[in-house]
Amino acid sequence: MIEKRKWDGSVSARWEADLRREDGRIVIVTPPGTRRERPRTGDVEQTRCLEVSGSAGTGWIVTAVIDADGAVVRYEVDATVGDETPQGDVFAFVDIDLDLEIADGTPEVEDLVEFAERRRTMGYPPGLLTHATAALGDALARWRAGAWPFDGSLPAER
Repeated sequence: MIEKRKWDGSVSARWEADLRREDGRIVIVTPPGTRRERPRTGDVEQTRCLEVSGSAGTGWIVTAVIDADGAVVRYEVDATVGDETPQGDVFAFVDIDLDLEIADGTPEVEDLVEFAERRRTMGYPPGLLTHATAALGDALARWRAGAWPFDGSLPAER
């Protein structure tokens, strides 16, 4: 079970996936058609594409969204608090609202407004924005260099 949590401990998304540990990294494979619950809103959705996520526990998790032909449609990078570790049958991580999306070779930071709002409403500590931007900067540098997990290995994890 994968749980994407918010700073206040609430679960924003929950779904079943195949979790693997490899060389100090976590790889999560979510097949198309997977049921994803959104407890904060009460919504339920089904994934349309294969999603393969990777984390080295360094403050971000990347998800490669992969089409039926095996090509990466986009990368979605969630900034996290850096505590991505499996606990029993649950792999939980705290998403801190700042995201990086890379589509068509163009990186774009997203959710700045949500981060600013939640910093106030959820009481984010000082320094969390610096942590999040450094984490996303690391992900961006890895993408530009073609380093793991942007080296083409995630689509091969099917």
